[in-house]
Amino acid sequence: RVNALQPPYWSGVGASLINHLPTFLIVYNVFEIARDKLEQRFPQASKVSIDVGASMIGSALGTLWSTPCEVVKCTFQSGMYTASVKSAMRAIHKESGLRGFYQGCT
Repeated sequence: RVNALQPPYWSGVGASLINHLPTFLIVYNVFEIARDKLEQRFPQASKVSIDVGASMIGSALGTLWSTPCEVVKCTFQSGMYTASVKSAMRAIHKESGLRGFYQGCT
């Protein structure tokens, strides 16, 4: 029988919340800036191509923030680390260095 109030089902929620708001802010602010710059640089380009390019740039930069947060969240949900977000981050860094926070991002 599954009890959604017991770990590991709610583990990692804090890391998930720390992830989503900053990622949203990064993606959409970078999108707006990139769209303006691309429109200035390529005035003859279609709106769709400008928006696609700006979306790619915003998403790529948002990934730099969100991937480490997702790695920490997933390790909590898997039960590998249970003490705290800080201890999980230390353990990931100790095991794999900075690259450890970008596991699965290829």
